[in-house]
Amino acid sequence: MIKTVFDMLSNPIVQWPENAFQITAEDWTTDPENPVTVEVCANDDVVMYMKKIFRRQGYFFDSDAEGAIETDFLNSWGMFIRMEQDNIDRWYNVLIAEYNPISNYDKTQHDTTKKTGNYTDALQHGETLTITKGGYNTSVSMAPYTGGVQAYTDTSEGHAQGAHDTDARTGTDTRTVTYNTVTDTYDSKISGNIGVTTSQEMIESELRLRTFEIAEEIIKKFIRTYCFTWWGDCV
Repeated sequence: MIKTVFDMLSNPIVQWPENAFQITAEDWTTDPENPVTVEVCANDDVVMYMKKIFRRQGYFFDSDAEGAIETDFLNSWGMFIRMEQDNIDRWYNVLIAEYNPISNYDKTQHDTTKKTGNYTDALQHGETLTITKGGYNTSVSMAPYTGGVQAYTDTSEGHAQGAHDTDARTGTDTRTVTYNTVTDTYDSKISGNIGVTTSQEMIESELRLRTFEIAEEIIKKFIRTYCFTWWGDCV
């Protein structure tokens, strides 16, 4: 049995189920983990699109199934929508995405460094003390402290003692740094036009994108899959 699709849709005797031709999509722009089902095109709007396209081109639908051809047409539409549902979802989410149409570079960077535990290092040090003695109880002179060495000169009348005594000292200093779960974060965002495409070209692309109609694209694809004309496919 063969009928034109426009006649089937316009036949007042045929009772189509409620929302039989409604197109929906899963909206994951707000919460990808919990997408929301939204209406892309209402049932009556889809039927209007169909009548407009099918009347203009005179498309036919052929069915070998037993029973009404309208039932087979509706089943074919339902099966086609299920097969195309992933494409419908992606088209819808792309079209409602928020972005700057004249910006073709958008980089977001987030770095986190977490510090825990202890850090210990050892610092070696040494000093040398030089004492020069020439006698007792007359005068005492001190040289400036330079480079870890300080010289003392003690001169007195009386007995002479050892001319030079040297006192050398060494040791180790230990430094311990304790991190009480310190977290350092770095965030940056860079966006704009990197100059590969002019702003005018991006605006033209945006305007072409906004002429894309999901319902019309789906109907045309359905026609190419299930319908025909006597003079060949015209969609």
